[in-house]
Amino acid sequence: MRNTVHLTKAGCLGPCVLSNVASLVFDGRSVWFHSVNSPWQVKQIFSYIDAMLEADHFLQPPEELLEYVFN
Repeated sequence: MRNTVHLTKAGCLGPCVLSNVASLVFDGRSVWFHSVNSPWQVKQIFSYIDAMLEADHFLQPPEELLEYVFN
């Protein structure tokens, strides 16, 4: 994943009420996650990225992450 995925740490992406927010862009499609406050969530997001890399196309977020998705 290291040579395929680029992770950029930034300041507030907004909206602050839902912090911490993560934006994921894959194959031209974006998914936003809110309330990313635990190592478990970060691991789930990376597992989601791994699944899309393996499938070689965009996949909908897994059930474990759906409650954190917004747009």
